[in-house]
Amino acid sequence: MEAAWQHFDRPKDDQQLKQTKLDLIKRLLTRKIPKEKIRAIIDFVRLYTPFTNSENSVNFEEELITLTKSGVTMGLQEAVLDDVKKQGIQIGRQEGREEGREEGIELSKKSFILNLWELQEMSFEKIAMLTDVDVEWVQTTIKASLAEQGLSEDEAQARIDHYRTKFRPDPTF
Repeated sequence: MEAAWQHFDRPKDDQQLKQTKLDLIKRLLTRKIPKEKIRAIIDFVRLYTPFTNSENSVNFEEELITLTKSGVTMGLQEAVLDDVKKQGIQIGRQEGREEGREEGIELSKKSFILNLWELQEMSFEKIAMLTDVDVEWVQTTIKASLAEQGLSEDEAQARIDHYRTKFRPDPTF
């Protein structure tokens, strides 16, 4: 509101504008307003009432550093980038957790599939149903395990085909 009030008596040149901005910031600092709010107001004032000469903007920034006793002022772009960075980190963490959960579930399913395979008592269809995956995924998981055990692709396929025949209905009935 203070910025809007100041705008009614818009300064006629950059020097007056600089002084008006600095006076506003001084008043805000004396009111013990949290620095985050002051920073947001400063960014608003920068954007809402820009200087016509970039040199005046640099002078204003230098005086602002002195006035706020901070080593670096955070401009609007830096503040936005900082917020985006923080949001990105948060989103990355969430995605990482989700990805970790998904990988954990996948590993658990693979382990369960291999344990059921070793029992040699259930069809691929039943294993797929119990692990909530499709039959192809069950077979791919078993093939990968057999390959890790040193079997060739043909040998692994032969074992899978033999296993499949154990659970086919007998055509003589």
